[in-house]
Amino acid sequence: MVSRGALCGASALGQVALGDEALTDSSTKEKATWDAAPRRSRYLDRDLSDLAYVRRILEQAGAATTPLAERLRFLGISSHVLDEIIAVRLDKVDATVRPALLEGIVALRLAQQACCQTLLAAVKDHGLDIDAAAFDRRELRGLEDDFDDMILPALTPLTVDREHPFPFIAHDRLCLIFEVRQPGKPAGVVVLPLPMGIPDFMAVQTGNGRQLRIETLVAAYADRFLGAHEIVSVALFRLIRANDLAIAEDFADLRDEIERTLEARPRNVVLALEISTSAPAHLVRFLEAELLGDGQGFVFRCAWPGVARFAALQRLVNDALVARGAKGAFYPRQAPQELPVLARHGGDLFAAMREQDVVMHWPYHRFEAQIDFLRRAAEDPDVVAIKQTLYRTDEEIVAPLVAAARSGKAVTVVLELEARENERHNVALSRVLEAVGARVVYGIIGLKVHAKLLLVVRREGGRLREYANFSTGNYHPGSAQHYADLSLFTADPGLARELTRVFNYITGNLQEAGTRELVVAPNGLREFLVDAIATEAANARRGKPSGIWLKLNSLLDTKVIDALYEASQAGVPINAVIRRHCALRPGVAGLSDGIEVKSIIGRYLEHTRMVCFANGRPLPSAHARVFLSSADWMPRNLDERVEVLVPVKSERIRAMLLNHVMAADLRDTDQSWLLQPDGSYRSPTPEGFCAQTYFATTPYLG
Repeated sequence: MVSRGALCGASALGQVALGDEALTDSSTKEKATWDAAPRRSRYLDRDLSDLAYVRRILEQAGAATTPLAERLRFLGISSHVLDEIIAVRLDKVDATVRPALLEGIVALRLAQQACCQTLLAAVKDHGLDIDAAAFDRRELRGLEDDFDDMILPALTPLTVDREHPFPFIAHDRLCLIFEVRQPGKPAGVVVLPLPMGIPDFMAVQTGNGRQLRIETLVAAYADRFLGAHEIVSVALFRLIRANDLAIAEDFADLRDEIERTLEARPRNVVLALEISTSAPAHLVRFLEAELLGDGQGFVFRCAWPGVARFAALQRLVNDALVARGAKGAFYPRQAPQELPVLARHGGDLFAAMREQDVVMHWPYHRFEAQIDFLRRAAEDPDVVAIKQTLYRTDEEIVAPLVAAARSGKAVTVVLELEARENERHNVALSRVLEAVGARVVYGIIGLKVHAKLLLVVRREGGRLREYANFSTGNYHPGSAQHYADLSLFTADPGLARELTRVFNYITGNLQEAGTRELVVAPNGLREFLVDAIATEAANARRGKPSGIWLKLNSLLDTKVIDALYEASQAGVPINAVIRRHCALRPGVAGLSDGIEVKSIIGRYLEHTRMVCFANGRPLPSAHARVFLSSADWMPRNLDERVEVLVPVKSERIRAMLLNHVMAADLRDTDQSWLLQPDGSYRSPTPEGFCAQTYFATTPYLG
């Protein structure tokens, strides 16, 4: 079992900084040293910081305090994120970083494999036995008919020789490769991609809970499709391909261009070949020559390639644990809270917003209230228009928009077709929405629309009234079960009218949104943040109270980081909760001694983006300036996306966000990791306070 803290300082992840000087004792560095040092030495590397994030997730999978089924879930998340890092970042990193990145990737893959074996051994105690490869031939008895009926017809073995080139292999497709021989002939190669739609595991007929992996079963019955060939060796492999979309600079129709590039993406360059340790060296070299000829990719030998098939594995394990009534194998169910203001109005969010601003904290509040808000808008004869941005979503959100359009309401949907891993789904949604008469807009050329915005226009008392919603996370009920986000609902005339201008900016492809209270990227969000940070620094220099509380997924923009460094040196205390990558180097004398950064990794993925400025009074106070946003502080968010930062104008909600949300996150010890100057993380001594448990069990007004 992996102990908490054992992984986070290992290998290349212990020193993740760039620059000429290794930071071995930051407390001895003088400010002049930092000012004179190369600029890159002031920041931690983005990609190595991301590996440290994967390692923190993997710690959750290895922790004995995490329920067994949830440990497997965390293992799956860590594997998915690592695949994403390889597919999205490996071919983009600086040559000076690549060796450390590859070392870290391999170390994490090995740790994931070891963790998986540990968890499968633990699952055996609950009557489920999934062996990595070994089996008794007697266990195959009774499976012949199942193999012939459910698997064999779907298999297509492909010979590789002078007349038959190596076949195309899709990203993440598991494949068997057989080295075969016939009497009097040299050895040959047969590649067998395992098709989609066949079972990932099959139960043996002995009633002892044994499950065979499908590749084990296929290899065992290879004589069924290889005939008289003698099998010399067999191995399992899979590929990770680059995940980019090559969008042309000139195109007539973005949707058509997205569909074209989606068809081409499966043939993107191979960045990793993952192959079982059973493969002989000459077979590995053969695959390497066929698949990694450009030299960009790397080979990873492991016990179980494709262990990333966690969806099927987790279903299998969860079903076994439920059938056995395994106590404590899952997180206890947490019933979402009902907001008092909604209860007073029978669940009518429109009526609640007329009384006060409302903020919801997913998943601690009911996401169904968000869906119900859209349904009421679709059914209400006084609603004349609905405008919404969609990045990642599902049919529960789209269905009310379809109903509203069918009823004749003016429905405008800004649908981001280039949302990574959701492109095909969003293209399909665009056709559904257009078919019922909704206006579907793809945003501004050259910019992704990442802002999470909803505007409902309703006829009231002879005039039109606007209801606005600003969310830090996607409009997706599935995500709301696992991601912690905040969603602000307001009928404030100023904010709602400015949101109308933001939608006009997006749909009209205007130069600027023309807003005063809402801050919109890419036209001024970075400048606003730098100015607000500088104001705190000026207050500190004048001897006034100052402070910044910050919560993000990622902090990478060097201009904003430099502003935070300067504020720290002016005496501003800065506390940041950064879940994923962070390039800011905290706790360095003469640079960032007043900055503390932590990452919270728990049952829910912390996804909220929020910043609080003291504004001349000690935090927390009623005078603080509090903002919610869809944007992380990364160059891509500030320069290449449409993002919105919204001020929280309600004193009651500001107090709740400061005293309830941020204060609890900063107080958390049980699920926190403290970022060190060298880029490693350490866990504080647990003091029995978990912010996520607090949010789930402590009622508060929204």
